Amino acid sequence: MGPPLSKIALKFGPPEFFALMVVGIMILTFLSSGSMVKALMTAAIGLLMAGVGMDPISGKYRFTLNLQILLDGVGLVPCVMGLFGSPRSS
Repeated sequence: MGPPLSKIALKFGPPEFFALMVVGIMILTFLSSGSMVKALMTAAIGLLMAGVGMDPISGKYRFTLNLQILLDGVGLVPCVMGLFGSPRSS
């Protein structure tokens, strides 16, 4: 299944990636058991964190605040540590 799947994946462009993001946000809001506002705020924070670093198309840096450590983007380990360290209110 690898070669046919890779051929399909290489044909993905900006419209398909946008559709994937919309589907992801729809799934996030559907699966959220609490407030819809909290789910949408979580999605917005995730999209902002995903925008940190170098733009893959133009090569320009976005949202780095002139910090050397943010040039590669936000790391997975600090994000996970922050999520486990933050208190959850129900």
